[in-house]
Amino acid sequence: LSGINLSSLGGTCESKQDFLRLLAQAAAGQLCSDTGDGFDGHTGITGIDSLDVSRCSLGPKGLETLLGFLPSCLPNLKTLSLVRNAITSTGGRAIGRFLQGNSQLEELNLGLNDINAGGGDPPAAAIISAALRCKPSSLGTLMLEKCALGPRGASLLAAGLLENETVHTLELAGNMIGPVGAKALFDALEQNATLTNLGLRMNR
Repeated sequence: LSGINLSSLGGTCESKQDFLRLLAQAAAGQLCSDTGDGFDGHTGITGIDSLDVSRCSLGPKGLETLLGFLPSCLPNLKTLSLVRNAITSTGGRAIGRFLQGNSQLEELNLGLNDINAGGGDPPAAAIISAALRCKPSSLGTLMLEKCALGPRGASLLAAGLLENETVHTLELAGNMIGPVGAKALFDALEQNATLTNLGLRMNR
């Protein structure tokens, strides 16, 4: 087993969240490691490098729970998809802090989450921007489609790109970044030789 995709499974969001709770218990050593067939459950889980929990209605609290056990439960995680989970600004800041302490993750998809909703300071984009400046890092793909970044959020991310040497793909479609955000990004591109794919569809 190399990946888990909950978004493609049937069932309710509650059943998917129950599954995530089982993962958390495994990380805490609360599940029996011997299943009776010679399979070490915890070892099998730690080998997973891809997790898709899109459309699971995690919300900020569920997200923070998930991020809390990922380092110990899935230490080899390289791809994480959190599309449409009502994450809001609180969750966005939690994601930023998670990225700052994670050097293994290669791809993160936060699409269709309004990480500006709920306000708060600093903005979620500022924490994610700080994560872009952290080293070492393996993050190569960052998907932020329709995350309500606006001009300020785009400018904050641009500041992080000035010092980033790993992100080659950045998706910012549908964020209403405006001329100010676009200029900040293009100014950053003049100094960033790593970013080769920048998605700016549906922006004005």
